[in-house]
Amino acid sequence: MISDLQLLEDSWLQTPSEDPAETVRSAIEAQAQKEYTIAVRVEYAQVDEEETARAAKEYSGSDLAKSRGWSEGYLAEHFVAVRARYYAEYDHVKTFLDDGNLEQCFYLTRDLVTGKWAIEENTSPYPASCPEPRPQPVQLPNPIITVETAAEMEQYLDFPVPLLDKEAEAYTVLVTDNIPAMGQVNYVDGSQFRVQYGSGDISGIYGGTLEETGEIDGVAVSYYKYAGTDSAITYALWEQNGFTYSYIYTAGGKGDVGKLIQK
Repeated sequence: MISDLQLLEDSWLQTPSEDPAETVRSAIEAQAQKEYTIAVRVEYAQVDEEETARAAKEYSGSDLAKSRGWSEGYLAEHFVAVRARYYAEYDHVKTFLDDGNLEQCFYLTRDLVTGKWAIEENTSPYPASCPEPRPQPVQLPNPIITVETAAEMEQYLDFPVPLLDKEAEAYTVLVTDNIPAMGQVNYVDGSQFRVQYGSGDISGIYGGTLEETGEIDGVAVSYYKYAGTDSAITYALWEQNGFTYSYIYTAGGKGDVGKLIQK
């Protein structure tokens, strides 16, 4: 059973309600309690029937659903997706969270005892003018799809991939739970670019040391170095417009980060 006030993994506070949209509204409005929030205002929160059906189908039979006891019948009756649009203004001295007019999708389940809806998962917020990508599921034995062109990669991902004006060696789509999730471009000079909808470190490098931080056109960038056995790897991480990025760059290639951000 979920208590009336629950702290979500990304520090959302929610008040479960018999109306799933009200639960989401409570979570967004509770952002006003955070020290870095200057203002927050909910424009709307409503059940998205199409996204509910899509997400329920994706969850059905998955390892996550099994671990949480979500049967196909439970998902059909006690699972919904709520899409919300809101305005947020944050103190960027205290947080790197994106603000402005944002949209976000929340996934809720209903407690069988209380009948109240609580948020289980949510997407990262994205600018209201930037549509959330909805790639089509694929059935493949290999979680890596190698394609011939950037356009083909974008068709799988359902979002544009910024490209540098230099020769590419390979275009790759990485699949998670049968959903094309990440785009990767390897360049002839040894650099590698990755992009995925959401947040977090997608570089695939573990144990890197933060060398410096900076800001390019209002986007916070973190620069890392990994001292491997053969040679050091330098790479940058940043998040922008609801997407997360990584770029491994070679000598003299640090300036490419700014070019990618400005694409």
